[in-house]
Amino acid sequence: MILRSVRAQMLLVATLGLSLHTAASAERQSADSTSVSVTYQLTLPESDDAAKTDANTQAARTMIYQRVKQECIDMKQFIAKTCKLSKLDIRQTAGNRRNRDHAAHINIQASAHFRITLSDEMQ
Repeated sequence: MILRSVRAQMLLVATLGLSLHTAASAERQSADSTSVSVTYQLTLPESDDAAKTDANTQAARTMIYQRVKQECIDMKQFIAKTCKLSKLDIRQTAGNRRNRDHAAHINIQASAHFRITLSDEMQ
């Protein structure tokens, strides 16, 4: 199923895209908080059926929203006392419409930025 493969790609990219900014960036922020950014990238096949493409795109965006919600839960379980989403950017673009060697697809890129207070164990 397309969405199962998309979920696996999203989780892999999310894991690789996690960056915890401490040290220099923490100095620019309040002494108690840290910035965390997580990046997701999904590639979905574009269908000739517009309704199917819309449904797949909406399902992928819903997965991003669910993953963003889960990020705070996970960080609070392992590294954070508090977690707050400070910014969420989602971009959607179509690709390879003119290239006959590659199937048309839709790229969805998301970047979630969080403000966390590190747990005592992480300080």
